[in-house]
Amino acid sequence: MTGKNETGLNKTLARYCLYILVVAGIALQGHKAMAQSEAGFLSDESTSYVLPFEISQNLILVSVKINDSHPMRFVLDTGISNTIITELTDLDTVSLNAVREVRITGLGNGESIGAYYSVNNQIRLSASDDFETGILGENLDVYILMENRFDLTGQLGMPVNGLIGMDILRHFVLEFNYVFKTITFWKSEEYYKQARKISRYQRIPIEMRNRKPYLNLELHQEDESQVMVNALIDTGASLAIWVSQFAHPSIKLPSKIIPSQLGQGLSGEISGHNGRIPYLLMGVFKLKNPVVSYPDSASVAAITMNDMRHGSIGNELMRRFHVVMDFQEPAMYLKPNKFFRDPFTYNKSGISVEKPYHLVPLYRIFSVFPGSPGDLAGVKSGDEILYMNGYPVVSLSLDAINAILHGEAGRTVRLQLNRDGIKINVKMKLRAEI
Repeated sequence: MTGKNETGLNKTLARYCLYILVVAGIALQGHKAMAQSEAGFLSDESTSYVLPFEISQNLILVSVKINDSHPMRFVLDTGISNTIITELTDLDTVSLNAVREVRITGLGNGESIGAYYSVNNQIRLSASDDFETGILGENLDVYILMENRFDLTGQLGMPVNGLIGMDILRHFVLEFNYVFKTITFWKSEEYYKQARKISRYQRIPIEMRNRKPYLNLELHQEDESQVMVNALIDTGASLAIWVSQFAHPSIKLPSKIIPSQLGQGLSGEISGHNGRIPYLLMGVFKLKNPVVSYPDSASVAAITMNDMRHGSIGNELMRRFHVVMDFQEPAMYLKPNKFFRDPFTYNKSGISVEKPYHLVPLYRIFSVFPGSPGDLAGVKSGDEILYMNGYPVVSLSLDAINAILHGEAGRTVRLQLNRDGIKINVKMKLRAEI
């Protein structure tokens, strides 16, 4: 399959506000996997491999080749089973085996969508340009979405082609170092030869269901009640944690909440609210004042019903630890890193920004929440940002822009906007509502 002419992929930019990315609980209609996946090292002598990653808006990005494709950028996602290609450009060429059409569903308010389903594919993950070293997965299922529901490229400001799931990852012990931005893939027996090293970590039991990892967390709520929730460990989510009050009768909304478009799932937009709880316990670790997302019932009902969970944890929580995940034992090992005491933040401006064309240094207002600081300052959806706090935005990354919008409450953010050829200067004061 080559580009849009042969795949029929819809390149229209998806219209949504991405605060988090939640891609999980995919339900595949009308097929079963054709072969058992296998994975190992490209070099027969290897017992481990260090894979550097990029991180953008709390998502882990790695370099991938599918069959004979050129290198592409994918999100590493423990929240899904298979590899999903979400978008291809006219320059992207991927040869796939035995392609047929299926319907798939996931989080969101909408209907299932069409996808191309392919079996017995080979996938490589590597840090080298020639892909002669690294990770090799074989007999893998791959899906290509017929409709680009995520627009990862526009939301992250760089080319991103899809998501790599547990079909490859589950064969290894994974060691995540969020400080140095590396993932070490280990053969299980080789990792546990380092017993002295692992003894410094807190062990947390996890459960594997449908090839995906789950753990139990204890939420300490505003009314001093505690509730134990079962959550998917989802590196394809940029948030800290989301839980569904409809999946557990003891989950309660905080008194201070703000409506939010939480993200995008395979089945459409995910709406709900953000709020804070006093703390949560993950093993022995106490994480104070986390921002918790509460999706509405329609967005998550099918998923929580199908896999019997109450929510998910994402990289805003995981990045605070050095993390080891063993999917065979199964267990997760945690040791706090330098990010452990970072405050949990959120966008205090009420505006979201996209970079619709990754090769063009153009940043545009995607949405504005009614009554937010951005709305009160007169910012409109569709405005092009020219300057932010006196700096031309062409000198800023999308991550840097979002970091400013997540800044301290009371801080003033100055924008120069281009609206239909007219330059407009606005000031908005960031406001903490939760």
